[in-house]
Amino acid sequence: MVGSERSRSVLLVLATLLVLSVFGPVTPLVERGPTEEKTVSDVGFVRPSEDGHARLWPYTSRGRSFNQATLPINAVVTTDATTVYQLLTSTPSGAERLYWNKTAQTWEAGSTGQGNVTINGTGVYWSESTGSERYTFVMTNTSGRWADATYQIHDGTYFGSRYHLRLYEGGDGTEKWTAIQAHHEHWDWFRLRHDVGSLSRAQHHLERDFLGTGVVREMRRERWGNGGAIDADGWVTVIEPRRRVMLGPQYHHDRPSALAPLVFFLPLLGLGAAGTLSGLTADARASLRWIRESRFSRYHAALFASTSLLPLVVRVGAIAAERAFPTAQPQVVGAPFYVLLVAGLPAAALAFGRHLRTTDGFTVAVVGFGVGIMVDYAYLDLSVVSYGALLQRLVLLLGLGLIGAGGSRWAAERTTRYRYWMIGAVIWVGMLVWPLVGR
Repeated sequence: MVGSERSRSVLLVLATLLVLSVFGPVTPLVERGPTEEKTVSDVGFVRPSEDGHARLWPYTSRGRSFNQATLPINAVVTTDATTVYQLLTSTPSGAERLYWNKTAQTWEAGSTGQGNVTINGTGVYWSESTGSERYTFVMTNTSGRWADATYQIHDGTYFGSRYHLRLYEGGDGTEKWTAIQAHHEHWDWFRLRHDVGSLSRAQHHLERDFLGTGVVREMRRERWGNGGAIDADGWVTVIEPRRRVMLGPQYHHDRPSALAPLVFFLPLLGLGAAGTLSGLTADARASLRWIRESRFSRYHAALFASTSLLPLVVRVGAIAAERAFPTAQPQVVGAPFYVLLVAGLPAAALAFGRHLRTTDGFTVAVVGFGVGIMVDYAYLDLSVVSYGALLQRLVLLLGLGLIGAGGSRWAAERTTRYRYWMIGAVIWVGMLVWPLVGR
């Protein structure tokens, strides 16, 4: 019995290590940047405005260096950044509104009695946001400079998923333009960063927000050849706003609650559930009796429930806290939830796994945590996950499984416990620290 139990545990560990060894070499944990040195003369620039002389490096960078390029610029609006910011963030209930002054032929803040132009006819709710600083290079005939983002705005939530825009103002004289880096991303709790999943999705999202509002004189795609990152294709959206706008008031409609359909379906669901319970057959009752008499216990259920539900509980709780305290720093809001996640999962695995057999503790912890990861991704509506995140999750699954197996007794031993949990804890902590190295 003991030998069989040990053999199955060792085989589980070896199988997991084999999977990691296959995927590991092609799956970087930390993004790598270009290694070759570049100068201004080596870099291709574009001219966002046909009437201006200023040029733009069509990428963003982690630092003031061409060697740290990250994501490409994928939109440009031929006006200053403040105008773009006000257009996108204008809402009827917001503190900051934008109005068209017909006499002065300019945009300005004003009273609610004036005719307003809001660009959010699609129900998009852009608001001011925070994010890591990124830079781009702006060049004129006489000088060049590294510019940081003039504004950062998003539609969505910081600790959930969101469309994130960085606005960079450039141009010369009266010919101002705003370069935009738009991407869709989600917050990765285990790597403590936003993981970008798509650029084209955010680009289309921004285009839809401008279309049909009467603010745009022309919208087109231009080939800048700066694709290759994720799903960027090198085609950039160019938006030219009208000089004179005479559109009447447009107002948002509140987003329908995702729970609204339940108001209609709950009575039907209740009737269906009642019918199902009342119609339990003898075979169903026999199945329930078999479950009660089997080796599966309340500890199996508790371990599975805690490891599968905790990631979603943390996600939903952090988003709710973010909305309840909009002025608080994200680090302050997220810290308690991060501790709950990274300490709660191994604590649950150790607490409930110690009452189970080794193979049961390992298997239930891995399956439960795997389900929790998938439920969390489904909640965020994600279909693409980076290789780095995938590999880290696989290693974390191994670590949590060993913690779940490590507190259990061998069948033939009364007091001795095989300490898998020490190896599991080292793997767990190591995988949480690894993505933070080299930032």
